[in-house]
Amino acid sequence: MFTHNRIQELILQLNNLGYSSNQVNGMIKETIDATKWENLSLDEQKELIEGLEGYVNFAVKCRKAKL
Repeated sequence: MFTHNRIQELILQLNNLGYSSNQVNGMIKETIDATKWENLSLDEQKELIEGLEGYVNFAVKCRKAKL
């Protein structure tokens, strides 16, 4: 269940960083080749978390570079 909460948290962070739901869904699809993440295996969830964390880190770096 922790992984589901972490995925939701990362999606919210991406939305707060300015990404639309469609963009976030595209990131999810690119990472795990699926748009529905609720029924993924634990390994797939971990892979998705890793990918979304990468997108969040990239977005934060870009924001800092603009300041």
